[in-house]
Amino acid sequence: RADKVISLSRKVLTWPSTQDRQIQSLMQFCAEKLAGGGKASSVHSDAYCLLSVLKRIPGWAGMALPKAGSVAKAIRSGAGMGQDQRLPIPLAQLLAVHAKIKAATPVHYPAAVLLARYALRPSELLQEDLRALSHRVDVLGKSELVFKAALSGGKNAASRRDLPVHAEDEPLFRAVLTGLGLPAGASSTEHDKRVRQRVRSLSRVFRNALGEAP
Repeated sequence: RADKVISLSRKVLTWPSTQDRQIQSLMQFCAEKLAGGGKASSVHSDAYCLLSVLKRIPGWAGMALPKAGSVAKAIRSGAGMGQDQRLPIPLAQLLAVHAKIKAATPVHYPAAVLLARYALRPSELLQEDLRALSHRVDVLGKSELVFKAALSGGKNAASRRDLPVHAEDEPLFRAVLTGLGLPAGASSTEHDKRVRQRVRSLSRVFRNALGEAP
């Protein structure tokens, strides 16, 4: 994923530039890809990868893609989005939501942070226990801690992946993974029920914090 973002950034983004020029370049890239037969889902993914890069620039966190026009509609349709559906949350607002969750319901704070930092689906994270946290050794003998996403099952084959864990995030992962709290020998039905409970609980907490965030 990182290599893809780097490649797209080099191909599409030009510097020095302004927000408007970068959006124009991004939309032109999307228009050309769609005209060349690119799938809307692929174009949507590329567009929001590039937008996430641009929004990391100081002062550009509020950037958004246009809503009007055939290209904009095609991009949004790639995620099954209607024109009036919620856009990605600006970084400043997301940090404010995390702060509210940490203050009001700290038990949910680790999961809320990890979902954002590692681009995980709620069920991918909340369905796992400590078995999903392990060390991976490369061909040179270097060991690193990874989170095995979708170890217990994912949306598709591509869901299963090893995500290197930053040192400061290890306590957060351990807090979330020990929270599954199922006894040894629990059935798949009990597991699925517990995961749904965790996802609903976190979603409710996040929505409440989002409604209060500036």
